[in-house]
Amino acid sequence: MYTYPLQLLDYDIETIDTTKNDLDIQSVLEYYFYGSMVYIANKNFVRALDFLSIVISAPTQKLLSAIQIAAYKKYVLVCLIGEGQMRPLPKYTASTVEKVCKSQAVVYLQLVDAFKDTNIRMFQDIASRSSTIFENDKHIGLIKQCFQSLLRKKIKELTKVYITVGLNEMAKKIENISPKELELILIEMINQKQISASISITEQLTKMVHFNDDDEEEERQSKLEESILNLSTINNRISYMDKLEGLNRDFQTKYMTLSSTGPGGISEHFVDEEMELPVDEEAKSSFAV
Repeated sequence: MYTYPLQLLDYDIETIDTTKNDLDIQSVLEYYFYGSMVYIANKNFVRALDFLSIVISAPTQKLLSAIQIAAYKKYVLVCLIGEGQMRPLPKYTASTVEKVCKSQAVVYLQLVDAFKDTNIRMFQDIASRSSTIFENDKHIGLIKQCFQSLLRKKIKELTKVYITVGLNEMAKKIENISPKELELILIEMINQKQISASISITEQLTKMVHFNDDDEEEERQSKLEESILNLSTINNRISYMDKLEGLNRDFQTKYMTLSSTGPGGISEHFVDEEMELPVDEEAKSSFAV
């Protein structure tokens, strides 16, 4: 079911003819919010984060939409699942919007602190203590995926400490995981090429884990090539947009004026830095999904 919308969602919307489409900002936010959920279900966390960042960073003036709060909570969890850390929001995100979002997602940001320290016990304490909040937000499934991501983060850290280590000893280092559970995670990480390792059995029937970092340079090179390709694609789209829209002199003058006021100049044009944005409580419950 979740694969059907992908052929539509994968198509980047760059321009909308408002004369032929009766759209408002709420419709746009909902498209990207629910689209992110489809990508999360398909484990495409990079694309999900792109969609969620669009929702969070949408310019607003008087009222911060509840869907933006909901998107921010998902954004935090998906960052931890997909990247093991928080990805900064786009620079054009109004600081006031980010401030309100953070105030509404305190327990979520506590999970980020647990990830920073790779503190499994801390994560479990927060998840248990705030379980009601996560249940009401319908995020229990994502919390479980976050925990798995934290375990993998801990395993990756141990690859930098050990060349060879016993499976039982490794499980004790990680805590709250059995050797059998650890072995299954290791096998999955090896198959997904998240780590370069192997598992052997000694004559005493002791399972040993051997780490190898030979593939790290190849992985870095692959990521670099992917980043260059993405930048090239973005540059081509911008060039196309410039030709399509034909940026006029008034727009360029206005943009340069806003840019000259500093990095936050453009976003401040939409939101006053001192403005306290309220949350749309009436619609809040609609997006706790």
